[in-house]
Amino acid sequence: MPAFKDAQEVQAQIADIIIEVYAIESGLARAEQHGVAGDGRASLAADAARVYDGDAADRIAAAAKQVVAALTARGAERRCRRPFSN
Repeated sequence: MPAFKDAQEVQAQIADIIIEVYAIESGLARAEQHGVAGDGRASLAADAARVYDGDAADRIAAAAKQVVAALTARGAERRCRRPFSN
């Protein structure tokens, strides 16, 4: 059961990364649309997107570190269980 829970946590972190990337892309696309339309709020939209992107990058990095740590631990655990071969 613990392995299943660990797998779910890794999948949840990966899902969080995907959601953040989607939100970044969406914000940038909206800011670009404001610019193309000549909207006076285009610079505000671009600034908001940049702020969100910076914060999201930190969240993505933290989630990615947790995924790598979990997968590394899982790989080390499997290597320890493997019988010696000669």
